[in-house]
Amino acid sequence: MRNLFALILIFFTIALMASFSHSYAEEKTIEEALMEENEKPKSIEEKIKEFEMEIVDNFYKTCTTSSMARYHDCRCMSIRYLDEYKKSLGKKNHAAIVMDISDECPDKVALAGQSYSMCKSSMAPLTKNYDEFCSCVANKFANRMAKRLNVSTQYQVNINSEIYKECGYGQIVTKHKKITKETFEAGQKQSFFPSIENE
Repeated sequence: MRNLFALILIFFTIALMASFSHSYAEEKTIEEALMEENEKPKSIEEKIKEFEMEIVDNFYKTCTTSSMARYHDCRCMSIRYLDEYKKSLGKKNHAAIVMDISDECPDKVALAGQSYSMCKSSMAPLTKNYDEFCSCVANKFANRMAKRLNVSTQYQVNINSEIYKECGYGQIVTKHKKITKETFEAGQKQSFFPSIENE
């Protein structure tokens, strides 16, 4: 009886050890499989995609921290930069690509906003209706600059001169001068002929 019990105990122990050994083997196999998956070399397509994304990200950072962001949509510019880079097969340098796409991807909202702010600072002292005038100027400036972004400062000055005239700058100045003259003459007249109320 004792021998039978001892045999059962030995059999149970062997079975339990085999079970643990099998589980450990399975666990080890899963870990090895995961490691092999991570170490699996990337395909050429994956490497190209990563390289292209790096180009786009790097140019976007450059764009948003430079003067390009004043007039350009940097997301659009980043995509165009990649397009030109791929067309040239990487033979064009950074400066050449930027020059080629410098007239593209205008940010009309930014263009109009900057134009309106500059207009307001100069026109607010001349007329209470500067908002209507400056909105006209800002919209026209954005539309014209969107057609040609890579321009000189003098070119922008010339555009503004034309736009100011189109939006009625002459009439505003004439009216302002008239009001100023009338105010001055009224003041002069009052100083020569003081009213009884002031005595």
